[in-house]
Amino acid sequence: MAGELKTAGLKAGQSYDLELRVSNHEFASRSPLPCWGGLRIGGICQFDGEKAIKDAVALAQDSDAHGLPSVAILVVGLNHEWESEGFDRPDLDLPLLTNPLVSAVLNANHNTVVVNQTGTPVAMPWIDDAPAILQAFYGGNELGNGIADVLWGKVNPSAKISLTFPKRLEDNPSFGSFGRGQEHGKVLYNEGIFVGYRGYDLRNIRPLFPFGFGLSYSTFEYSDLQASSVSKKGEFSVTFKIKNTSKIFGREVAQIYISDPEASLPRPVKELKGFVKVALEGGETKTVKVDLNREALGFYDDRQMCWVAEKGTFKVLVAASAEDIRLEAETELAATLTWTGL
Repeated sequence: MAGELKTAGLKAGQSYDLELRVSNHEFASRSPLPCWGGLRIGGICQFDGEKAIKDAVALAQDSDAHGLPSVAILVVGLNHEWESEGFDRPDLDLPLLTNPLVSAVLNANHNTVVVNQTGTPVAMPWIDDAPAILQAFYGGNELGNGIADVLWGKVNPSAKISLTFPKRLEDNPSFGSFGRGQEHGKVLYNEGIFVGYRGYDLRNIRPLFPFGFGLSYSTFEYSDLQASSVSKKGEFSVTFKIKNTSKIFGREVAQIYISDPEASLPRPVKELKGFVKVALEGGETKTVKVDLNREALGFYDDRQMCWVAEKGTFKVLVAASAEDIRLEAETELAATLTWTGL
């Protein structure tokens, strides 16, 4: 009977007796290992989805007691029933009537903040109508208080996303193998080194939100990039300035990407090799220094069975995200370096 959904006409305020009968015989016979199985039972009020959307629209249209335009906060997303480490999602869609709900509320109140609580990317067909989106991920028991602190301005958000949000499922670098290239129940991971932002760069596809993207209540300006020459051991440094051009204290995560225009093996357009989080008062400027080494220049050559950093000119890119390159410089490696990593 596992997974079977039962509904009944229950009345509010009335108590009911519930009898649950279970057996572990079928469950235990599927595994050679001793196990005790698991059981979950629960209930949820039945409701009319279309009516619920109309109720949400009515709330979003209300104004506060002072006659000022209201601000609607709409929390949507997924949970462990829709995404988990134990299975793959078949698409990027938010479940059931979520997208119609978001569109209806945005149409009713243009001052709507959409809070999306998911652990992975989702499609947002309503994004052009949303003035503000907060990606909440899963923050545990205190997430609600954390979201409130951000929305009310008690805390200035300063995170950058560690993954790419594609506009559609077909844009994902693994789309050609996942769900299509399965053999005997196995997924072929054939995108090789071109995973994540590297795959989007390779195919020149603009995502919904690029890797490393994130806004805050502050704004930042980058300047004065300098990249030192590479030493014989492959060590070099990158220095630049960041200015908080707003009046609000904030933190910026600056990212350093390295690009190798000429290589003997295929390489990504650019690769993240360093990052730094800088705290700045309003109007403050700081000089940032990031030290790098041969690992930032090299790649693994399976022909030589070692790591290689080939001599030549490398581009140093300082960015606010994988798409938002703010500064660019060059550095030179005079002689090829090889190492085993052992």
